[in-house]
Amino acid sequence: MATPQDVPRLFLQAVLSRRVLSSDLARIIWRKSIETIQEASETDIDIPDNDKSWVEFLRDVNDSLNDLDLEFRQFRDEEEGRAWFGIVNRKGDDIAQAATNYSAAEIAYFKALVTQIMLAPRKAYSISSTAALREVNFVKGLTKLQAENVLDHFVANRWLNRSRRGRYSLSARTVLELESYLKTEFPDEVINCTVCRDMLTKGYACTTVGCKGRTHLHCLNVARGKCTECKEEWPKSSDVSKAKNPLIPIGEDAVKDNEAFNRVVREEEEDGAEPDVDDDMEGVEKGKGKGKMKKDKQSKLKVRKGKGKGRKTKTAEDSEVEASMSEHSDSD
Repeated sequence: MATPQDVPRLFLQAVLSRRVLSSDLARIIWRKSIETIQEASETDIDIPDNDKSWVEFLRDVNDSLNDLDLEFRQFRDEEEGRAWFGIVNRKGDDIAQAATNYSAAEIAYFKALVTQIMLAPRKAYSISSTAALREVNFVKGLTKLQAENVLDHFVANRWLNRSRRGRYSLSARTVLELESYLKTEFPDEVINCTVCRDMLTKGYACTTVGCKGRTHLHCLNVARGKCTECKEEWPKSSDVSKAKNPLIPIGEDAVKDNEAFNRVVREEEEDGAEPDVDDDMEGVEKGKGKGKMKKDKQSKLKVRKGKGKGRKTKTAEDSEVEASMSEHSDSD
């Protein structure tokens, strides 16, 4: 006989296949789960459909996921501010590597893309399509044709965003599931919105010299027209593009079309691979700095010694990427 305890089980069956879903859809699935259990039960099951019951239900769901090192966590899309939920793998291990639907080469390629995105100059947190394809030269086991298909797959499964300009950036799913990895690997590059305190890769910075005030576009209205740090006047979200004293863009808008930057070159590139220089390349300076680590003025980058792709031993952070990408490659 169906009982109220069956509601979380039915709910999880529906959300696990999606991995990431909007807050509205999550509540619809919750209500549908309640209705299904009520119809299957021989007695009336009274589960109020209100915010208090929803919060209590989420607590019960996370209690059931705790032993699996998973969490059903809420987050907001950086661009629109919409509320979403995602199943987050809180622990990576070697088992995840065997279970993943991505190959070792594809995971290495994803890590290389994340590195270039996080180290992009001027807090652009994005790279061009040319720069994205260039990274395959530093990963064993993938051709450029295969890399194009893998990039499409990363976008389709919400690991990366691809803009109309063809630039790649971190998706909300990646920021959600790999936040601890990003903070560990890129401590000098990770920044937070001073309004909502969430991680920020798309938004604006205060124009006051030395001020660390930063905000998502959707958080501007919450800030009520003033910087949270220095109290400088800030525009509303609807007026940000026409403000007299425009804020400094963070993310793709920090980069002009066809603007090129130096790529972070790993020490002792494996097999002597050196990408061709393209007009739209965000990259390698020809004849300069080969075998050395390029350093952006805003970043304190660590040289990882070894051959080609850095560390020889896999860390817990590496396993976290593999675990998060494991068994969840199907798009919604």
